[in-house]
Amino acid sequence: MRKAVHIGLVAAIGGVVLLMISCGPARIVVSDSMVPAIYPGDAIWLRPVSEPIEPGMIVSYRYQDKLITHRVVAREGDLLRTQGDNNQKPDSWEVPVSNVVGTLALHVRYLGYLLSFLQRPAGWVLFVVVPALGLVLFEVQTILSVLRSENSDSSDESAADKLLVVEEDG
Repeated sequence: MRKAVHIGLVAAIGGVVLLMISCGPARIVVSDSMVPAIYPGDAIWLRPVSEPIEPGMIVSYRYQDKLITHRVVAREGDLLRTQGDNNQKPDSWEVPVSNVVGTLALHVRYLGYLLSFLQRPAGWVLFVVVPALGLVLFEVQTILSVLRSENSDSSDESAADKLLVVEEDG
């Protein structure tokens, strides 16, 4: 059981590290402009732009010091027209392709709420410090159990040797 937990933890951590290496950090969605495709509280990961940006693609771009994630509805040369799926009209501005940070690689529903909580001290303590302490205490308990077992085995042998000595003398 303990081995399965360790393997599961290593696999989960490895998956997160691989995702961060290939797509960078998660971003937390804060508006409902892309509902029903992406909801507030979702976590999204972006991949660098490696192919031509076409209408229908979901992109994240910089606009007035904000990172906006919307769907491309039109392209004219190096300018994009975008619109949130939940918005009635396209955005009133055009987006230069050079402002695009990346295209949507993955989104996980509601994970953004957890990631946001983890960025606070209480979340960090609850999800990082407490489990780490629990793991350390579990390992200490295992080590002490092994040591006690070895001590009781060696004391049993000593008692048996003494009994044999007594029998040989008697």
